[in-house]
Amino acid sequence: MRLVFFIFAINLMSCSSIKLSGQQKYVYPGLGMIIDGYYQAFYDYPRTVDDLISFIDVCEFSENFDTTIEKLKNNRDEIILNDKKNTLVISLGNRVIYETALRSPCDELSYNRGFYLGRVLFFDAKGLSVASDEITSEFKNGLKERKMRYDRTEKDGDINKYVILKFVQSEGLTPFCDGSIPLKDYEYFQVVEEYLIVFSEKHHLNRIIFTTPIFYR
Repeated sequence: MRLVFFIFAINLMSCSSIKLSGQQKYVYPGLGMIIDGYYQAFYDYPRTVDDLISFIDVCEFSENFDTTIEKLKNNRDEIILNDKKNTLVISLGNRVIYETALRSPCDELSYNRGFYLGRVLFFDAKGLSVASDEITSEFKNGLKERKMRYDRTEKDGDINKYVILKFVQSEGLTPFCDGSIPLKDYEYFQVVEEYLIVFSEKHHLNRIIFTTPIFYR
């Protein structure tokens, strides 16, 4: 009886181990934080797992993320990202491993402007995020110099009205969100565009996204 019980115990432990190992295949700790980091870098979400891995490869993550990053790379052919009813759904096979409601700066700016005001996003010609405190500081100082030429701002009630702008070398300065104000009606935006043409060429940047009040004389 003791021998039979011992064999049964080994089999039970073996089956439990296999089951646990199978479950771990679908556990990606910290994936939500990686997705949030992607959003902060792009104001957008990855379309494919390759987009996500490309982002990971140019970032520095602590060793706490090593397991999840390794699993993303090992299972990249089986992982699918979908936008379903304004929700990002990441699946491995027929199992959902992560999902989150999609954020949008155009929706959030009115009630979460503190998150966006100090942020400037830079991208190179390949569309990769460029993170540089030095470039960011130079950009903000240059923008501040141009803001000082104007003494009035558009208001939304009692507070400044803000707009998110996108500069692309081939397109110039445009509103990031649909339905924003006509930039051509404000001298300030023309001055900013001239500054960005020179700034982007100097630092080899293809795209810049930032938030600013609407200044006028």
